[in-house]
Amino acid sequence: MPTVELRVKVYPVGSESVSEIRSWIPHTFIIVTGPDGSERGYGLAPAIDGQLIGEGKIYNDIEHRYNSTTGKIELTDDGYARLMAFIRSSELNPPWYYLPFGSQCANWAVKALVEAGIPALASPNLLPDDIVRDISETLVWPDSSQSAAPPDHALSEARGPGEVEH
Repeated sequence: MPTVELRVKVYPVGSESVSEIRSWIPHTFIIVTGPDGSERGYGLAPAIDGQLIGEGKIYNDIEHRYNSTTGKIELTDDGYARLMAFIRSSELNPPWYYLPFGSQCANWAVKALVEAGIPALASPNLLPDDIVRDISETLVWPDSSQSAAPPDHALSEARGPGEVEH
């Protein structure tokens, strides 16, 4: 059965140096397990490393370090198909990365879960269309708040490897 897992990195993991600024950059991403059992990671980040506003890119985050995870959430076949269509669309036409205005990794990952049919109180739209909504999205779904997942999928400490950063 296909699954999706939300993973979050909010502080240095494993061999990361706590003295390196880069190790403190938070990131939220998803891991999708297909019907064949293969896993692939997806996450939105700036196309140009370090830019807070600019082109976005969907990266393969299968090896990205993380602190917390929802664990695997089972998907229906329809939910998996909708999730993969959202991911493909994001890869072909990546959303712009606007960190302060609601289009960043955490919002993209939450939007992916919603597209897969996982209930949420609200869904980010990733569009710079309303300054108040955009800033609210950044405040509601920052990486650090992902640990407040719904009780059925509460985040737990990660057990996986992973050494890739971007």
